[in-house]
Order: sequence, then structure tokens, then C-alpha cells
Amino acid sequence: MKSKKRKMIYKYLKNKILFLITRVPKRQEKYRAAKNWLKAHKKFCRVFTPNTFFVIGDSHTDIFNQNMFYEKVLLGQDELKSNLWGCIYSAPDFVTYHLDAVLAYNMNRHGSTMKGLEKIEYLINNGYLPKHAKVVTSLGEIDCRVHVKKQAEQQNITTDQVIYNIIQNYGTLLKMLKNKGYRVYAYAPIASQKETVDIDPQFPRYGSEIERNNISLVFGKKLKEFCDKNNMGFVSMLKDLLNDDMTTKGEYYRDGVHLNMDARPMLVQKFKDL
Repeated sequence: MKSKKRKMIYKYLKNKILFLITRVPKRQEKYRAAKNWLKAHKKFCRVFTPNTFFVIGDSHTDIFNQNMFYEKVLLGQDELKSNLWGCIYSAPDFVTYHLDAVLAYNMNRHGSTMKGLEKIEYLINNGYLPKHAKVVTSLGEIDCRVHVKKQAEQQNITTDQVIYNIIQNYGTLLKMLKNKGYRVYAYAPIASQKETVDIDPQFPRYGSEIERNNISLVFGKKLKEFCDKNNMGFVSMLKDLLNDDMTTKGEYYRDGVHLNMDARPMLVQKFKDL
């Protein structure tokens, strides 16, 4: 990482000097890009501690930063050409990296629509995930809400088989992180959107509320088994968010999909108990 930072400092100084000498717009653009990289990197790294949880994944990372959406900043746009948001609002306890609407199923390969794996590699290669850090993955809610039942029907297989396939792909990412020396924790999908919530094209769903919650339960169970087998941590809020009849406790949701601040104390306590 020190070598990477030295290269960026050199690039910044070189482009600054060339811009001052030539006033060429392209040099100005490169100078500003290098300057922004250094500024963002310094801002993030100064809040890192050995006990910080680095949460990476879909939009369910937002509850970790207290749903302070406007505190999120874009990282790596020049390199990734795709949205990657970072937030240090809840540091040093939590630093979050929102990879966009990534699927757990696609996290074992390059070239997916959301470039999830490429974004994680960017975070690692640029020092946003320090060596031996506690890394929490927040993935799978979109898979459970939209894709598991649909894929089971389309492929004429059981939902359990679809979940197994997802966990295999997701597990490849978890093993990669562990092999790089990170302390890995998987955060399970939460309870699914209530039937009473109006359908929003931005947050589609497939199957009934109870069907989706049962899918999430099986997903969480299989994910925990994988984590236990591979000596990784596992955290789940799912049972805290379910009624006895397997419906979702809507009072803990801000938009039918994401947790509100009333749920956050329970979440924080689960990580304190690790």
C-alpha cells in the first residue's frame, strides 16, 4: 500500500507541475483526479482502527452508517466507471462501502453488471481494506427477495438448490477475503418486504412475504453452516425481524426494504457481542 501511495503522490506532483507549466486541460484533469484520490484516501485511512468493522455490500450497508446517505462519497470512479460509495460517518466502529445493487450470486466473477468483485479488489488494492481488518459482507437480500423463487421456477429446480448455488458463489468471495488475511464475518439477509408495501420498480419482489422470509431463513441457515465450517463469523437479524406467523415486523423498516434507526441498537449489540 505504501508503494501505491508513493506512486499516487508522484503522479499528483508530476501532473501538477506539468499543468502549471503547460496549462493543458488534460493535465488539469489528471492532476485533479490524483488530488481527489489522495484526499479521499487520507480522509478514510485516518479513522481506521484495529477494531473497526469494514462493511461491504449492497444498500443494507447503510444502516451501519446510521442511514446517513448524504455522508457517502464516491470512490474510484475514474478506474471503475461504476458507483462505489464509502462512508466513515460511524467510524471508528463501522466504515461502510456500498457496492450498489450487487447480487451474492455474482460475487465470484468479474464482468457482472455492478462490477461487485472488481470494486472489492479496488478497495483492497487501494488500502481501503487494511490488512487483517474485520470485514463484514452484507449480501443476499436482493437474491432472496427477487431471484431465488423465480430462478427455481425457471430452471425447474427447488429453491434449496438455487440457494445452494448462490452460497457456493458467495463462499468463493468469503474464502478469498479470508485467504488474504482478513477476519471475515457474513451478515445475513434481513426479513423481506411486507405485502402491504406498494410495489416499487426500484425494489422489486417475487413471491409472497412468507415465501420470501422462508427463503431468507434457509439462506441464513446455509450461510451460517458455510461460515462455521470455514471458521468465519456470522451475524443475523432475521429472527428479530419476524413475527410468529413468519410475516415481517414493518415497524423496523424505513421504506419496506431497509432498516430504520429503531433497528440499529439491536444490530450494533450483535456486533458488540462478537
